[in-house]
Order: sequence, then C-alpha cells, then structure tokens
Amino acid sequence: MNVAINDHFDRIEAVLIDSPVVLTYQIISREVGPSDGKLRVRATFVDGSNAEFFQFIIQANDEILAKKYSYHWQYQDAALRQRWDNAPHHFSLANAPHHIHLADGRIVTARPVLGLIEVLQFITDEVTK
Repeated sequence: MNVAINDHFDRIEAVLIDSPVVLTYQIISREVGPSDGKLRVRATFVDGSNAEFFQFIIQANDEILAKKYSYHWQYQDAALRQRWDNAPHHFSLANAPHHIHLADGRIVTARPVLGLIEVLQFITDEVTK
C-alpha cells in the first residue's frame, strides 16, 4: 500500500466529513496499490444536489498526479450542474484533455485543473451563495 496515496484519500474524506454543505457521503470504492490508487465517492449536499467523484491517481516521485478523473455534480432532478473531467476528447480546447461541462451545454477549458478537494470547495462556495 502506498502511504502518500492513502493519506491523500484520507484528506479527501476529512474534507467531506468537515464540510458544512455535505449532507451525506458514501465511499463506493477505495483501492490503494503500491504506486496508484482509485477512489469513487457519492455525496449529497444540503441544497439537494448530489455528485459522483472518481479519481485514478499515481505517485510520481513526491507528487500525487491525477491520471484520470471525473467530478460530476448535478441538481436534485439529475440535470447537470457541472462536470470536470479529463476524458480524451475536446482536444481543440486549451489545456486538453482537461475540460469542464457546464449546465448550459458549453464545454470549456479547465484552467487551472482542479483536484477533488478544490472541487469540493467550489461546490461549497456555490451551495452557500
């Protein structure tokens, strides 16, 4: 088991626990290997919106890098609110493959690329507006 990746996932769970806007969350899967890890989480927020987060990360030297990720946030009625991902499409965008799907259907560049903790902070700011 990779201690740095395990600690990274522990920090994400601590943010979920401490968040004033997370009503409930569930760790769907958490796998930590010698050099990589996968995390899948579902969360419901106090405004009724919900999200599914996925990360596949690796440790390269002393750095944790997201090789694949998708952070999907939706309204209570399941309509998309916003999704951050790095699926290999939309290569015409700056900083591809990192991009954001917006509720109005637009797809924009993800700059800077946000990690899951930063996305949780973004959602917290939006829910508390």
